[in-house]
Amino acid sequence: MVVISLTDCPKNLRGDLTKWLLEISPGCFVGHLNARIRGIIWQRIVKYSTGGRAIMVYSTNNEQRLGFYVHGDTWQPMDFDGLKLMLRPNSRFLAEKQADKQPKTGFSAAAKMRTAKHFAKTKSKLDYPCDYIVLDLETTGLSPEKDHIVEIGALKFSNHAEVDSFHAIVIPQGPVNTRSLEISGLTEAQIMQYGQIPDIAIAGLFRFIENLPIVAHNVDFDKDFLVAACVRLGLPAFRNRLIDTLALSRRLLKGLPNYKLPTLAEHFNIAAPNSAAGKNAADCKTTAQLYQNLIKLAGAK
Repeated sequence: MVVISLTDCPKNLRGDLTKWLLEISPGCFVGHLNARIRGIIWQRIVKYSTGGRAIMVYSTNNEQRLGFYVHGDTWQPMDFDGLKLMLRPNSRFLAEKQADKQPKTGFSAAAKMRTAKHFAKTKSKLDYPCDYIVLDLETTGLSPEKDHIVEIGALKFSNHAEVDSFHAIVIPQGPVNTRSLEISGLTEAQIMQYGQIPDIAIAGLFRFIENLPIVAHNVDFDKDFLVAACVRLGLPAFRNRLIDTLALSRRLLKGLPNYKLPTLAEHFNIAAPNSAAGKNAADCKTTAQLYQNLIKLAGAK
């Protein structure tokens, strides 16, 4: 069962929804949809609501027996220990929304300076963990503010041995350009057939990660997209330790033509993973072997 409520939305959007659902009251629609069609309809609602508000509630196989999306409202869904709750906005959030601003994320310049000084004093004491998550994201572009996550891959390691994996194709809340699909290796048909809505995919990733350190190549890229997604979806921000194999490579290796993942894999003679697993999973496996080679090199130095 799916229930949709629209407020201050265009009449043509309401007419569009009657192709799939029954309008039982102005702006209130009910019906039965599979997950793929439900995701497509929600994308259309977000795209064509033009400043209105929309809520979709649907049946699903979780502890609450339901899930929901919210668009254009100050009340936002959030994940709390696997339960989906609604976060009421505070006065600061309302003031920012009225001023047509997004809630600010990140840290102030002063906070970053304090962190840098602390790191400079303690970096000699930092160790490289043997239990960690290797993460790789595929996105619709390079801008966390304008683009969206389209695929998530993560591997869990215990004592440098792979013990578990996580993979999710994500239905982006916006257009997908052809170039992005070529890079990720996905097709629009795959996204529509296997894609999850962003809040479910990212909440599942956070449950998989728990409090383990995150290893990634150019980790700031992945971090910025996850932070932007948390802001959009009203999910709690993550505080995991981040380890960047790109920065580590630049510090430990000199004279390479570049520090791209394929170049570093060639330098360490890392065999290419099975291509059948897909680009996302292959990059995770390569990054894991790169990290293990780099920390051996750091220990030797």
